[in-house]
Amino acid sequence: MKRVFLIGNGVSMDVANTPLSRNLIPKMLEDFESDPCEERKKWRESNFICFRAFLIEIARNLKAALQNLEPYKQEIVTDDNVFLKDYIFNDIEALVSLIELNLASPPTVKFEKEKNRSPYIGSYFPPFNYRDLEMIKSAVITGLYELLRPEKIKDEKGFLRRFCENFVQRGDCIITLNYDLLMEQALWEVGKWTPYDGYLIGVTDRDYLAELKQKNRTNSDVKLLKLHGSLNWGTGPIGLGVNIRLSNYEEGRSYFAGIDTIGPHTYNKKYFGFYNSLIFVPSYIKLFPNSELRKLWKIAVQEVSSADEIYIIGYSFPKADILTDFLFSFTNQKTKIKIVNVCENHTKELKERMLKNYGELNIETIPKSFSKFVNES
Repeated sequence: MKRVFLIGNGVSMDVANTPLSRNLIPKMLEDFESDPCEERKKWRESNFICFRAFLIEIARNLKAALQNLEPYKQEIVTDDNVFLKDYIFNDIEALVSLIELNLASPPTVKFEKEKNRSPYIGSYFPPFNYRDLEMIKSAVITGLYELLRPEKIKDEKGFLRRFCENFVQRGDCIITLNYDLLMEQALWEVGKWTPYDGYLIGVTDRDYLAELKQKNRTNSDVKLLKLHGSLNWGTGPIGLGVNIRLSNYEEGRSYFAGIDTIGPHTYNKKYFGFYNSLIFVPSYIKLFPNSELRKLWKIAVQEVSSADEIYIIGYSFPKADILTDFLFSFTNQKTKIKIVNVCENHTKELKERMLKNYGELNIETIPKSFSKFVNES
């Protein structure tokens, strides 16, 4: 039987208490402000200050607009920080979409009389220029890395390990939209996956490859498709390919237990800079950050369209994930679909939405959290 598992943020939130999408922005800023390392804060300060200033400017403009509307006059708070939290922080996709639109197609002024003069690349959000918006996007990616890096989030109670050990079988395909490394760490621990070939794209450091060969850990039993990218992926030389890091920047500490990262592997113990992870940033605009990710989506279409059984776990098809919505339009009507979600109402609503969008499907709802599903399976 060919099985596909679609894993959403609900799984990471259940096993490792990762933040909800609507809490990402305040968590990022809070994490930056509370960073005990002053040297690291100094390196990143300009980007995060620009990010916060951008949020405040949007909040002020919105507040000014609302104050001109009679029903809202009495409700507008005067404290910018309170207003920012209540009106702006709940939709990171919308905010990043504004930035992505500007970066993809900025207002440009060409100087016809001075042919040799470079065009002026501007911004739709004065006083923020194009460079400012690049800094803000960099702050978002760095903030995501800091919130979700493996040193901070762990499957402490082993639910993912038990899921991979007892439920996942050879030949299964796991599609995850999460940036974190929780799923592949669990698969590695139970011996069903290896970073040598398990991501299906990218290359790792040559020293790691030699070590994996020596340990005879070069063949994965399970396909892992990280359709939104991963915290430990980066763009290869001259913007081509995908580089996969198996250890963190700061200490060279391995992300995967048993892979030695001391000795020939290089790292910067005082790395305080930015993390340009190869990911789809949370946005309504899905611009492929690298051509290699297209290969993953092509494989995902093949897996979903030929699956006998699909488990959708901790995922609710948010509006911003239009590509995933399109992916499931390839679902075979004979495929058995099981929706596992902690909220019974959300599970029923998702079933109704899928039937409306994709036609008659064989759907079973399982209103359970991921951890309860693992315990009772």
